[in-house]
Amino acid sequence: MLVGHHPFLRLLIKEIRSYFLTPMLYIIGALFSLIIGWLFFNYLVMAKTPTDYSILETVVKPLMGNIHLLMIFIAPLLTMGTFAIERRNGTLDLLLMSPLRHRDIIAAKFLSIVAIIVFLLGLTTICPITLYFSGIEGMAVVGSSYLGLLLCASSYAMIGIFTSSLTDNQVIAAMVSFGIIILLTFCGLVPSFTNGQITAQLFQYFSPPFHLQPFIRGAIKSFDLLYFITLPIYFMLLTHLSLESRRW
Repeated sequence: MLVGHHPFLRLLIKEIRSYFLTPMLYIIGALFSLIIGWLFFNYLVMAKTPTDYSILETVVKPLMGNIHLLMIFIAPLLTMGTFAIERRNGTLDLLLMSPLRHRDIIAAKFLSIVAIIVFLLGLTTICPITLYFSGIEGMAVVGSSYLGLLLCASSYAMIGIFTSSLTDNQVIAAMVSFGIIILLTFCGLVPSFTNGQITAQLFQYFSPPFHLQPFIRGAIKSFDLLYFITLPIYFMLLTHLSLESRRW
């Protein structure tokens, strides 16, 4: 069988193509680029003020933090229709009866979103590239930052795919996934309100931003990599159970 004719690859290509054929991606991409470009310009202006901090501290790290913040909103929008549209159009059962296993269908939809996230992150690379050609040193941290952002945003995307598998309403899917992401994010704030060290560490572990911060600082740790691997796998399993429940 030719690689291009493999059912999994056909579905993956179909999913990626569907995003580029809709105006929503271009609207999101334009707004995303505009906001990041505006923030980058303002950070550069503020960096002209004499300070003890480097460009990495005053421009790069805040910029990466804001890219993450925007991804919290973008991921639910990108994923809200992954299964919800199939449910609404009555094509989900046909898809589930295809030669592909459920996990392959989920993986194809997930990887298509990852490809879109890579595309969106790629739009922002003009910012660090500008700094690099300006002679700014220590830009190696940019690579680890983008890796962390990709892993984190991909985890958010898998949460959105799961919520989309639960309903045929895209708005509800987006709102529920956004709620879950916000809930996980705020887990990192719990240590500020508790004196228990074990409780604080437990809640911090569930917070994606807590695991993203080392990447933005230039430190890639197995502890954080493991988190960003297990989180999407967990929601993949939940999505699989959601699809399996349609057989009952």
